[in-house]
Amino acid sequence: MPESGWDPVEIEVSPTKAYVTEDGRKFQDSELTITPKMAAELHAGYRCARCLEPLQKLGAFPERCPVCAFEVAKYQRQQLEEQYRGVDTSIIPAGFPLEREREHLERELYRPKGLVTMSVPKQKRRP
Repeated sequence: MPESGWDPVEIEVSPTKAYVTEDGRKFQDSELTITPKMAAELHAGYRCARCLEPLQKLGAFPERCPVCAFEVAKYQRQQLEEQYRGVDTSIIPAGFPLEREREHLERELYRPKGLVTMSVPKQKRRP
């Protein structure tokens, strides 16, 4: 079972896209960038597709989300099919040599700090 808690989410508001609700209200649309762990939790039913609330304590695909009342068991799969865009490989392509990049950055940018010195006062002799 997945761990509970929040993962970092990046939200980008789209200036050209709009989202129209069932009752006709129009909202500016946005795209979320989530971690692979969070995407797996969404597909497994352990996170609400509407508000991203963790649902681990309720089990997979509970009847309703306790935060936004979204009918997870009934509509989660449909919501993901309509809105999930998949993995964006333009951020870090698969097979990117992260270790090689880290070594390169260390070689180019790492600057050792100077030594820390301090003077210790001489002790007075006891008579």
